[in-house]
Amino acid sequence: MTDVYIVRHAEAEGNLFRRAHGQFNGQLTELGKKQLSFLARRLEPVPLTAVYASDLRRAVQTGEAICAGRGLCVTIEPQVREMNLGIWEDLPWGELQHSYREQYVNFNKYPDLFRMEGAETFGETKQRVLTAVLRLAARHPGEKIAVCSHGGAINALLTAVREMNGEDFDRGFSDNTAISLLQIEQDRVHVAYANDSSHLPPDYTNFARQNWWQSLDSTDSGDMRYVSPELRGDWLELYNAWTPDMFALTRRAAAADQAQAMNSKHPGSLSFAVSGDAPAGLVLADADPGSPDAGEILCCFLRPELRGRYLSPQLIGQAISVLRRSQIYTAKILLPPAAETCLAPYFMKYGFGACGAANGCAVYAKDISI
Repeated sequence: MTDVYIVRHAEAEGNLFRRAHGQFNGQLTELGKKQLSFLARRLEPVPLTAVYASDLRRAVQTGEAICAGRGLCVTIEPQVREMNLGIWEDLPWGELQHSYREQYVNFNKYPDLFRMEGAETFGETKQRVLTAVLRLAARHPGEKIAVCSHGGAINALLTAVREMNGEDFDRGFSDNTAISLLQIEQDRVHVAYANDSSHLPPDYTNFARQNWWQSLDSTDSGDMRYVSPELRGDWLELYNAWTPDMFALTRRAAAADQAQAMNSKHPGSLSFAVSGDAPAGLVLADADPGSPDAGEILCCFLRPELRGRYLSPQLIGQAISVLRRSQIYTAKILLPPAAETCLAPYFMKYGFGACGAANGCAVYAKDISI
């Protein structure tokens, strides 16, 4: 019998920014990197002989943490990568809830009914991942191995196993770094336990901070979508509201017509955030590769009444997505002295680091390469 420890990757950008990252190759977050130490400690007593991971960066880095100190290297197994989400890739979940309501519910609650242009079906994902895991188990008879994969792929795998065994079950969801233990003898698979993330302290779990998974047939999770300002008659009122707010990071209050001009040249530079149907905030980023300020995030403004609900990282994610579309792979913010003490710890929590000064402001930057 082979013990196969199926491990979901640590928290990645798609989880934090609430964007659909199936096979989009995003980075681990700062919290995700911290989660890896708890995962490695959990698996330390297990005498693993091999560690496999999908070819997506977030799974590979998770596998590397498990390998550390064991004399093992991660072996790439592309067939356990996440479900391909087609045209949904890197779109905000708030947009999918709004524009693809039926398929959003299907994806979360009735996955066998999910259909989307360019995407895999749930059935295809089940077959792909199950076949790969059985093949890996057969390669290591009587051993213990780890396979680092993804939430959707693991859900598909567990569903396939329980269907194969004729079991009635609640699909559930796996938090980041959750472990499922499959005991495999030839084609017989026993699920010893599933989606166990008990090694994570409460402050390090993703599910504790988000509520989308608690009501799977709802499309009102609070996740934000982004619209062009021209589509909202009230955008100028909100734009004018952020300029005196010290929590709206900015080194200069760009005039509204300047912001519009930036958006006309590079659509999405100025994004109006909407939660439900209510205005929620603004994102303004310099996405002009020819600009001396290319990559600067000039504004991430969330309405004061929405703060404290773990929504603000979504604004950072929108800015980063806009910059990447313009092939800009360093995001930076300039904080004036009055704002640095308050805001620097916040942005450092999400991977920005101090890197000098410019125009009387402290500069913080983040590598956003993919």
